[in-house]
Amino acid sequence: MPRRNNRNPNLIVLDEMSMDIDYQEPIRVVKDYLKNQMWDLKKEKGENIECSICLSEIDCRNCYSLLTCGHSFHLCCVLKCKNCPLCRN
Repeated sequence: MPRRNNRNPNLIVLDEMSMDIDYQEPIRVVKDYLKNQMWDLKKEKGENIECSICLSEIDCRNCYSLLTCGHSFHLCCVLKCKNCPLCRN
């Protein structure tokens, strides 16, 4: 419930507990955008995208996972890992 600021009654103070904000959503959007851009760029160049774990080609954009370290994986290969299995980042 909004309440008035004591020093300046024209300002409304919002109680953080009353707001249900997902602060991770913008981060997810940016990560998905970068992942898709990387996929498009590699496919335009005719490069194959290989899973760094099973070493087979990733042929489906929805199965593709790009970690912040830059390593590519099948989503099912990397789901169990908390960090990149190659560089541990």
